[in-house]
Amino acid sequence: MEDSDIQKFVLSQAAAEVEYNRSWPTKIMAFYIAINFGIATALITLRNDFCSLGSSCIAKAIITILLLILAAWTLRVLWKNHRNYLKYRNLQIFNQKKILEKKKDDFGVLDDWFVPLKERALTRFFGWGFYAYIVVMTSALVIVGMWLII
Repeated sequence: MEDSDIQKFVLSQAAAEVEYNRSWPTKIMAFYIAINFGIATALITLRNDFCSLGSSCIAKAIITILLLILAAWTLRVLWKNHRNYLKYRNLQIFNQKKILEKKKDDFGVLDDWFVPLKERALTRFFGWGFYAYIVVMTSALVIVGMWLII
């Protein structure tokens, strides 16, 4: 294989990983919301069937702790996914610079397309931050609802 073939292969693999890391948060959120919805539904059903469970603070505290652990785990997975996205995007930018920078005028590519991304939490925060907000909001609603309603 020639160097240009290797660069094109690495670029295509980096593009595939970028797309994978872009689609993964949606899947994580679907499972997270489904789990919270299931827990909330089960708690409301149990409340209607067993009034004594509703007054048990120990049960509520255990469920609250488990929900907070799940939320923290989900936020960690989202953050790790965001970091991986930034790493693969930087790899993609590095290879695009080698292959396309000389021809960027031919393609009409903007200059900032070749600028590497900083691997920080605030880099492209509006993307992954939305998911983080949904995790916090869902957890808060389920926990507060459990303590107030049940």
